[in-house]
Amino acid sequence: MATATVRITAKEKDDAVEHIFYELQMLLDCRALFENAVRELNQATTKRDKAFWSAGQNAFLEGFLLHFRNLKQFLNNQKFATDVKASHYAQNWTPDSKLSDANEDIRVNKKLAHLTYERATSARGWNPEEMEQRICEVFQKFLAKADVSYYSLFAGCRTKLSVYGY
Repeated sequence: MATATVRITAKEKDDAVEHIFYELQMLLDCRALFENAVRELNQATTKRDKAFWSAGQNAFLEGFLLHFRNLKQFLNNQKFATDVKASHYAQNWTPDSKLSDANEDIRVNKKLAHLTYERATSARGWNPEEMEQRICEVFQKFLAKADVSYYSLFAGCRTKLSVYGY
């Protein structure tokens, strides 16, 4: 069965940059909010505050993982023909080995999209800081390789990265 070729217009590519920026923004902000929720949970003294910050910690971790997965698939040129891919903006873009852990993909998917027995028994520890550093490093490589015609469209991404020290 042949796969249909999808033609993406220049306008569609330009418009999609807003969504790429959103994914990056939410990844960075959710990680910062997660770290804040961890600190607040550790300082909480009442049951109500502990429950609140525990829920916040979980929500921000899930948000981080969702946007991590979306950016990882973008940078790895993955999934469906209609998905936005890094190679649409950087002609010679190839996935970076820093984002090639298939076990990580499975683990993220189990955490976010599936209520499975594997989810219940898998290791609970996540390292959002390390995950963020890896994906931001690869994202910066992508920005350096993106076609010059997209430079101004990705200005928000460069600014957001610099705000977070990248």
